Amino acid sequence: MRAQQLQRELAFSTVRRLFCLVATFDFLMITVLWFIYVNLTNSNVTASLTCEVLKYTVRTSLFDFPVVAAFRCVILLLAYALFRSKRWWTVALTTSLSCIFLITKVFLYDFEYKHHDDNPCVPLDSKAHPVDFLIAIVSFIIPWIETWILDFQVISREMKLQRDLSNLERQQNAPAERPSLLQPEPFPANTEPIRFYSPEGSQASETGSDSDYSESLRSHASEFQSLPNSRQGSSVNLAASIEEQEYLQKAKESLRLLDRILAKQDGWHDEVKKPELNAIIRSNKFDNIKGKIYKLETQLPSPPEQVVDVLWDKVENAPSWNPTVLESEVLQQIDDHTDILYNVSTGGPGNIVAGRDFVAVRNYWQRGDVHVCSSIAVEHPKKPPCSKYVRGFNGPTGWVIESLNGDPSQSRFLWILNTDLNFKVWTPQAIIDTALCHVLMDICTSLQKYLRELHHEIRAVRPECVNQRDAEKVSISSYEDLEEHSPSLDSFGSV
Repeated sequence: MRAQQLQRELAFSTVRRLFCLVATFDFLMITVLWFIYVNLTNSNVTASLTCEVLKYTVRTSLFDFPVVAAFRCVILLLAYALFRSKRWWTVALTTSLSCIFLITKVFLYDFEYKHHDDNPCVPLDSKAHPVDFLIAIVSFIIPWIETWILDFQVISREMKLQRDLSNLERQQNAPAERPSLLQPEPFPANTEPIRFYSPEGSQASETGSDSDYSESLRSHASEFQSLPNSRQGSSVNLAASIEEQEYLQKAKESLRLLDRILAKQDGWHDEVKKPELNAIIRSNKFDNIKGKIYKLETQLPSPPEQVVDVLWDKVENAPSWNPTVLESEVLQQIDDHTDILYNVSTGGPGNIVAGRDFVAVRNYWQRGDVHVCSSIAVEHPKKPPCSKYVRGFNGPTGWVIESLNGDPSQSRFLWILNTDLNFKVWTPQAIIDTALCHVLMDICTSLQKYLRELHHEIRAVRPECVNQRDAEKVSISSYEDLEEHSPSLDSFGSV
């Protein structure tokens, strides 16, 4: 499905259509301005057209402007619409010739109308002046806009789409790398430790426990085996269908990519800091991963197990509390650790980004006190792309949770987000950064608030218990029975 979408886009991309529209607009705009000029030069339109066309001279007529615009429009549409050229030289030629003509015309044309005594085609007054100046200015600006659109948008966008399609076809045609059915394939350890940085000024940064977390997560990451069917780990399910096996392979791929992202320590740039939330968002770019990687780091006022219950087990309840999620549905449960999640996001701040829907395979792990969830975009027959929403595609995405400084009542939380919002036209990166960072902070705020509410409700139940063991039972059961807003970090992609 993704390959078909890329092929349709490459056949005649949206940015190429935009370029063709601008080329057509160029001709129409110049022609309309020329007709306005003709009406202003003489009360008799027929006489004006005769002077402009039949008695054409470079010094007195502007008829050459719409002629040049028509020539430019025809050449560009033939090259880039009919023959689908991917070269820049055609638009460079039309722009160069247009500029040469314009410079020559500006020097030769009688803008002051000095020769009306001996030439009846020269206007008697200067009431047509604003229009002839405007025609010259527009004829200079629009060809350069066409050049910019083609060189910086059409060619670069289509080259990127072609690379994505080639990579996808290479992955589909390559033999599947199945793990051994008898022996689990060990998850490769990174050469660098995975570090969990705390926001500046937070308690974690002052205690210097980052290195402890690094060693903990590093040791647990080395224990990750190929995708399990139980909490203890096992090889791929022999009874799984071919389709499920493909989902499991995608889940393993997402885990490998997530591990690579977590291992990288340099190159992260601060996007947003909120000390009152102990939260910071950073971004980075990786080779062979499309788009930016966003990393949210914060602290949560709940044990890791409760956070996992909210983010994994009760993810379908996300729309009831999370204002950035409209719909969340588990389409298929593959095994205890793997499922397919569909969700729909609301628009960004001020609706500068429309809502998207996402389908992703999720994979959850627990090793010791470290909890890891990874996900990546897949296709599922229950939720094909629809006209109601624009289908977004997640790259490697996930979260990592561990108790905060050994305190089982609090958690360190890190969320990795990589998503392609599938814009139909070129969109400035600043708008994408603003939208995604705004949503990440909204989710962080809502998650912290929701966990505090859960904590207060659990404490309200606990005094009714007669001993500590009963208190723990009531705490767990009351938490699991709460039907309020179970949050999800899935506004722009499922996690």
